[in-house]
Amino acid sequence: GGSQRARLWLRMDSNPPKLERPPVPVPPTAEPIHDYACAVVRQDACGPDLFRLTLRPLDGQPAFACRPGQFAMLDLPSERFHFRRPFSVLMLHERSNAFEFYYKVVGEGTGQMAALREGDTVIVLAPLGVAFAEKAPPGQTLLLAGGIGVAPLFFAADEWKRVQPAAPGPACFFGVRGADELALRDELAALCQGNPLGLQVSTDDGSEGIHGNVVALIDRHADWIRD
Repeated sequence: GGSQRARLWLRMDSNPPKLERPPVPVPPTAEPIHDYACAVVRQDACGPDLFRLTLRPLDGQPAFACRPGQFAMLDLPSERFHFRRPFSVLMLHERSNAFEFYYKVVGEGTGQMAALREGDTVIVLAPLGVAFAEKAPPGQTLLLAGGIGVAPLFFAADEWKRVQPAAPGPACFFGVRGADELALRDELAALCQGNPLGLQVSTDDGSEGIHGNVVALIDRHADWIRD
């Protein structure tokens, strides 16, 4: 039987061939990873337990580098927490060398983040992860996100608009729990200008847009997606 053949193979060949794994591709434009000492520029509440945190590397630090799809590890200035937290970058301001995180308070760690104020200092390790691969022009791209998961897709749309300001933006399906979590709506809509669908919203409680989660938007616009 199969077990006998397996035992026979093991007896006949005590050194089976090694399987070689292909090397992990590294983007040719990969930026070096830095531990940035950053100052808090501002902290803005933008919904129930939702915040936008803007940071800038201190003088003498390298320019902050990150591409859409990559993330950073934030080290809170606290002796209570001895591990870093990963966050996707929401936006990069190249002229001022500032960048933003979009996050929700869900525990003590993010609660401490929400207590950060202008002038406080934090350590940020970045860039980490693999950036999005651009396989289609923005006008033929659909961004699908729920809640704070919109951050890296917002970053991608913002970068597309910066590089191709006159080109049609992507379509974006954005699902949240309720209308009070749509603080990014106007900015997202502006980034999607020129697209026939633009920004489409769903809410779990039906307070805005389609009643349901973001999957309901896929069902509603299935014909557009297939085309």
